[in-house]
Amino acid sequence: PFRQIYMELNGWTLSDQLYYKIGLDHFIDFAEKEIKAFTIPTQWVLELKNQSSLSVYFEIQEKITPIGNVDIVYNNQYVSLSYSYKGKWIFTGFFDQENKDGKVQDWLGSDLSWKINTKSMVSLFYGSQKGGLVCANGICAEQPGFEDGMKLTYRTLF
Repeated sequence: PFRQIYMELNGWTLSDQLYYKIGLDHFIDFAEKEIKAFTIPTQWVLELKNQSSLSVYFEIQEKITPIGNVDIVYNNQYVSLSYSYKGKWIFTGFFDQENKDGKVQDWLGSDLSWKINTKSMVSLFYGSQKGGLVCANGICAEQPGFEDGMKLTYRTLF
């Protein structure tokens, strides 16, 4: 069981060239321990000429996990910067940082994706990704970690 409250403000401005999304998320998981997370996700997309765009996603989060009688506090920052060329090619850089009781750990990565058609995409990722309970855009799920490597992914809808 969990409780989640999410609020969001979004829209277009600057003659429909800039899309913005700013959210607030409060999540409490009551399963075994009372894990709490407060997240502020933001997204900005600037439409460029020739169906290209520049996107920035930034998220900060504070998560409190009780271990025994002690609350462990995690402060996370995540940022990704993407350039989409005509909606077919997308290059993205990622930076993820976690501060847990004064110990800082970073994950860096880059991704090049090619949208083959409306249903298929190929992506080549290089770098590292954080594992564990990852919360993004108000969704929390267990994710496996990935350290200093390369991944080739094919996605399709059928």
